[in-house]
Amino acid sequence: MVAEEVCIKVSGRIDGWLREAYFGQLLNGHPRAIRVYDAFPLTSAEGRPLYFLALEYARHGDLRAFLHSAGEGWPEKTVRREIAASSRCSASCTAASCCTATSRR
Repeated sequence: MVAEEVCIKVSGRIDGWLREAYFGQLLNGHPRAIRVYDAFPLTSAEGRPLYFLALEYARHGDLRAFLHSAGEGWPEKTVRREIAASSRCSASCTAASCCTATSRR
């Protein structure tokens, strides 16, 4: 199921689009990852390919905005916790099961 409010990301570059769509599939369902609902190309009026991603809307902004909102930085304990959680997320997606086709809930 797709959320009522989504973010549409458009790019003229296929490399970043493929990478983001791939990792969206890989991390599907992970609580720390933005969901990728769909990825599709379309042709612009000028005949150039455009690459679209339908993403979960991050109402608090992107990671960069979040990190800058803290102002003075995070306490070391918080940084360690976030790095550990990100590492577990990456490690869990090296399993073959993460690379199979997944259904969007």
